[in-house]
Amino acid sequence: MNPQLTWHASLPASRLHAAWAAAAGRAIVDPTLRERVAQPGLALAREMAACGWPAEAAWTHLVALSPGVPNPRELTELVWRKLRGGSCPNEAAVAISGHLRAILAAGDDEAQSARQLELRTRPLRQQWEARGPGLMRALADFTEPDLLVERADVLVVSPATGGDGRAHALYNSVRIEGLLANADPRLPEVVRLGWLLAQLNLELPIFSEQVDQRRLPRLGELATLPAILRAAEEVELARLDAATVQLALDSWHITAPPLAELPALLLSWWSTYQAGRPRWAIALRALDQMLTGG
Repeated sequence: MNPQLTWHASLPASRLHAAWAAAAGRAIVDPTLRERVAQPGLALAREMAACGWPAEAAWTHLVALSPGVPNPRELTELVWRKLRGGSCPNEAAVAISGHLRAILAAGDDEAQSARQLELRTRPLRQQWEARGPGLMRALADFTEPDLLVERADVLVVSPATGGDGRAHALYNSVRIEGLLANADPRLPEVVRLGWLLAQLNLELPIFSEQVDQRRLPRLGELATLPAILRAAEEVELARLDAATVQLALDSWHITAPPLAELPALLLSWWSTYQAGRPRWAIALRALDQMLTGG
């Protein structure tokens, strides 16, 4: 199965992605962009915390919804309903939408920025159309066909950090920075995109019912890492070895437990999974237990 992708070059998502990165302490490569998004991004993060918004879920909602809801006040009220229910208090709405307005205005020539982002979308899309179908077929062969989504939206955002991306499982979408060339030839961007897409169906009960939902996002990132690297090895895009696993952990900014031998643990788990081929839900539970010592 090859997921049917709809591509979007989104300036609102780009600016919110940059603000998220700044608030998370990531290095923003463009000094002008860093200057414009860092302060409102940090202020927005503080305001969201004061309102009781869980940070990761809030940023996911904001980035994923922003292409279709670019109005800051409407976006604020929509995310409030999703996270808290009911109507957003006016004081909170004014504060959050004000920070959003500053972030969304953090650019120069809108038309030129939009053209540049469209240009940045083309290389990744062309590479995906050439190599993505084979990569995802291999992923289905090495895991389960139902792990692959039928369709998804790809939000291509400006390269705020020089290479990053996140899955939005609730919205069946991913965001990925549009690089004109691979950040590292050992780990092409199409493999990063495949890894993000591989996470979208993990919230289905058939896959996630046996693990703590609070740990599922991080667990999904880690479980799909050796899976996508094995698929990439099959189609000669990357290797599945300890060095490449560590490279992916670092380059893809995966939040992982502080384990000194994490690449070895992931490779051991993957080897056991391939030998027995249990249901993916059982394999996820086993990895969760290995990571938590349960």
